Amino acid sequence: MLGPRRSIALLLAVALLLLGGWFAGQQYVVATTYERTTGTVQSAEMKTTQHVGRIHLGGNRYYEPNVTYSYRVEGQNYTGRNVALGGEIDTNARSRATEVLDRYSAGERVTVYYDPDSPESAHLSRRFAFFPGGVLFAVGLLLLGDVLTPRTRVIGVVLSRIPLGPEGKQSDSTERRHAVPDDPTAILDDRDSASLASASESTDSAPLTGRAAQAAWLAVGLGIFVTVVGFVIVSRPPYDETAIFTGVGAVLAFGRGAYQSLLE
Repeated sequence: MLGPRRSIALLLAVALLLLGGWFAGQQYVVATTYERTTGTVQSAEMKTTQHVGRIHLGGNRYYEPNVTYSYRVEGQNYTGRNVALGGEIDTNARSRATEVLDRYSAGERVTVYYDPDSPESAHLSRRFAFFPGGVLFAVGLLLLGDVLTPRTRVIGVVLSRIPLGPEGKQSDSTERRHAVPDDPTAILDDRDSASLASASESTDSAPLTGRAAQAAWLAVGLGIFVTVVGFVIVSRPPYDETAIFTGVGAVLAFGRGAYQSLLE
């Protein structure tokens, strides 16, 4: 039986998994329901902006491939400027922006993906955003692994802040004992609190221990790894950098599984 804190963490993990899957699914649905047509690139140039007054990792100068293209849908002419699905490609690495810009040149014929219900909404490249869908899914997996196995100190400290279980009663008895120093029932309150705390620890024990816990963390690591690899397969470069950082979560999960094996 899961204790109250672990149950709340489980609900949060499931919510993150569902929310992450929903965001990712929405992107995929949009990408697969757009129609195709042929367009012509009108101009392709680099747009450079500088963010002043803030410190940015990699520099405060940003580069954006600025591509304008025309296309025709059901006899109506349209002009598009979105290069990638979901918005602009804005990066402080000039090489990444150049990589995209080199795909297009003025007068070139290109494939345009447009929304059949709103033809003015279009893009040239199916580049997915890993945030927030992929990130939420990965965090949900990590939290799920921690719910099912003995908690890490970080999660344990966070969950201990939730005012549930015998801790609240223990606080009340402690306050009453301090308020009435000679109260003869104080020792009984202490005993009750101690027994409740012991019972809470037994009911809040991890469902998976030993080799099962090790397997759970290996599964979590594999799940995050597959999520990142799947994103790379369906998306076009330059890839969302948050996918790279999320890959660290897979390394941590595999490391937790290896650590679990040492406890055997």
